[in-house]
Amino acid sequence: MSESVNERHGDSTIYQFTLIHRVKHTFWFCIFPTLLLIVTILGACILFGLRELHWIIIAVISLVVAHTFIPVIAQLSVAPQEREPLKRAWRYPWLGISFQKSVSPRPYRRLLILLWCLPLALIAALSPWISLSWTVLLVLLHVELLWPRTVILLRFAATRRAGLIRVEDDSTSYYDP
Repeated sequence: MSESVNERHGDSTIYQFTLIHRVKHTFWFCIFPTLLLIVTILGACILFGLRELHWIIIAVISLVVAHTFIPVIAQLSVAPQEREPLKRAWRYPWLGISFQKSVSPRPYRRLLILLWCLPLALIAALSPWISLSWTVLLVLLHVELLWPRTVILLRFAATRRAGLIRVEDDSTSYYDP
């Protein structure tokens, strides 16, 4: 007398996910962008002089803050029932804000497009009032902060299956439901 899983649990649905692709957040994958950021800051200190160091630090912090608040603001434009819970992430590759649960690739792509476009538009809007070297520095810092997560999502884009992305502390995984 075997009863099925649905009979024991009523109408509950049991989900089984198959791991399609996993990108481990290895030491080098996380430390390389950090080292690149430090080298860029040191290069800016050489270019601008140590008198400008506080402005360089303010530029880095303002870009991280922008990358933190853009997803929060983007969530306000989505209907409340479609909003995904967010979590703070303070290490590469998901520096800033990420989704808390497993989410389809579409919200990640939408968020990544916003994270690429809005700060670049702000930098372009500020460019008449700041020098060319500061504009280039801000663009470089912006690219350095975003390229790790862009690389991960591009790796998942090769998989033409509908799936879910789950961000964990040590890896980012793509699952097929």
